[in-house]
Amino acid sequence: NITLIERAITGRLVIPDFKNFCSHLTNIHNRTILNKDGEVSDKIPRLKQVNPEEYAISVCTIDGQRFNIGNSNAGFLVQEICKPINYCLALEEFGEEDVHKKIGLEPKERGFHYLMLNSEGLPHNPLDVAGGLMSLSLIRPSLDNSDRFRYILKLWEDLSGGLNHGFDRDASSAQKVASDAEYTTAYFMRQSKLFSKTTDVKELLDLYFQSMC
Repeated sequence: NITLIERAITGRLVIPDFKNFCSHLTNIHNRTILNKDGEVSDKIPRLKQVNPEEYAISVCTIDGQRFNIGNSNAGFLVQEICKPINYCLALEEFGEEDVHKKIGLEPKERGFHYLMLNSEGLPHNPLDVAGGLMSLSLIRPSLDNSDRFRYILKLWEDLSGGLNHGFDRDASSAQKVASDAEYTTAYFMRQSKLFSKTTDVKELLDLYFQSMC
């Protein structure tokens, strides 16, 4: 990339001393890898099978500087990581002002699952269950589910530099069985008339579980 080379030569990279920056990340990795607290999630079988020793830090700056340390090539289910990406896709499609007429910007007061909506009757933020569902409902709403999923998957691949992203059908099916909170939230939101009239809640939930796996 000629622009990256030019910036490197002229000292105008986002992180000019990237080597020193990577050294700090290596120290952080080496310290945090010693922390063995916590347990592997057993919400679905696929998560329960994850090797708890797999751990990595990866960085890609906005101008293309990259650094990886640890098991960065190991595949994994994206799970909650889908929410900030889908939120960005919704922003790209509708803009910040319109998106935040439907999703709040404040954290919840008492943990992840405390109350589904804020005092204005909206999802608290894009990263809770309600906000994640609302963001997803805004992405290419005119397409059917299969085309929407292909569209989202293609954008994920583009954001990953062209890397191929798989889809774990078994994990998605298991997620449907183990996600009472998501079902409860989605149908409560429909009852509260938060989704557009064309939104099929069952199909939205199917797409949500697909995007997590």
